[in-house]
Amino acid sequence: MPQGIQDAVLIRTGLRCNSACRFCEHGAELRDQGDREPAEVLADIDAADVSGKTVVLSGGEVTLHREALDWVERAKARGAARVVLQTNGRMLAYSKWVRRLLRAGCDVFAVALHGHRAELHDWLTQSEGSFEQTVKGLENLRAAEAVTLVNCVITRSNYRHMPELVQLVNRYGVVAVRFVWPRLSGDANNEWPMLEASPSMVSRYARLASTVGERLRVRVSFDGIPMKSQAEVQHVG
Repeated sequence: MPQGIQDAVLIRTGLRCNSACRFCEHGAELRDQGDREPAEVLADIDAADVSGKTVVLSGGEVTLHREALDWVERAKARGAARVVLQTNGRMLAYSKWVRRLLRAGCDVFAVALHGHRAELHDWLTQSEGSFEQTVKGLENLRAAEAVTLVNCVITRSNYRHMPELVQLVNRYGVVAVRFVWPRLSGDANNEWPMLEASPSMVSRYARLASTVGERLRVRVSFDGIPMKSQAEVQHVG
């Protein structure tokens, strides 16, 4: 769930995705099952108590669905105070798609970015060119003056670059970054030896990332870091 959002209504749109992240908690078998029927997603929105609340649309990858516009519009029509779209940002490289989502009523974009440069991000997503697309998406969101958050999964490969990631996304007007500890499920089960970072080492770079965030006025928070390390970074998260 995006940072700072309490009492949110989560709407799952299906697990199909155009990336294959090494830490994906779902795994290839579930992703290959495809997506839910669009009408099922609309029914979930209608059945939920969304009035005055935040609705979070989450996949898989929500932006692969042209029906995402219908889901955003339905949530707003049902009285949602805010609609948040969780995305890897790749389809947002198309500026027209960004504008259409904003017109439909999307209030916040929570974009996944897992590295400060292409080699790192693309290795983690196992999708060549995904960094370039996601950064272009952030650029388009900035141009459209959209409210944008960034989610980053902490791994052995990227934790040393947490401060640089905060610096990078600040260029695109991102208001907040949430660093998330990976879950030991799905694809992460097989990749865990390459994914798991040392919590004590992570805490050092978490403090540095928080310091950069304070300087740049980007809110930095942390989710799921093992408790010993969480205590070390809590005061800056």
